[in-house]
Amino acid sequence: MQDQSSGGAPSSSRHQDTLGGNIAGAAREAYQKAADLSGEAAERGRAAAAEGARMAKSQMKGVLDRQVGVAASVVGDVARSFHVAADDLERNAPFAGDLMHGLADRMSGYAEDLQAQNTDDLLRTASDFTRRQPAMVFGLAALAGFLMFRAIKHTPSSVQAPSIQPSQNDFSEDDEEEDNDSGAAVSAPPRRRRRKRVDDV
Repeated sequence: MQDQSSGGAPSSSRHQDTLGGNIAGAAREAYQKAADLSGEAAERGRAAAAEGARMAKSQMKGVLDRQVGVAASVVGDVARSFHVAADDLERNAPFAGDLMHGLADRMSGYAEDLQAQNTDDLLRTASDFTRRQPAMVFGLAALAGFLMFRAIKHTPSSVQAPSIQPSQNDFSEDDEEEDNDSGAAVSAPPRRRRRKRVDDV
């Protein structure tokens, strides 16, 4: 009997080892599959995010390019208005009319240049100008900041409503004089003071 039990122990031990090995192998395989799936999901997420960012950038660039076109057409309209004004001025003041025509021609040139450019070209031009004229750009930025500060500082923050609490100024001086005159002759009961209405103020 002992031989059978001792012979059974090694086989059950081998069975447990095999079972444990199978469970460990299955766990490793499940872990590897989960890691692969999470890696694929992360890669898909990165690809989707990159595609979304690319599409958003493309749409934003399209909107900005259209706005550049709108700005160019506005500058062109202003230039045409300057030409009309210059024609009027030439009758009475030829020098001022010529000056206005020159300004209008320059604005028309800027409008044509602006129409031919896109957002990237404008950014490149602005960057080049900043490198060539840093003092002027800094001065313009400081001036713009100063003007914005002044505009914000002098904007009324809010309108204050009148206080509903009575104060010494709410009573009229006439009522106080009446109280002083009547109190000397006869001691009359104290009168309630009439408060000024908001309409009286």
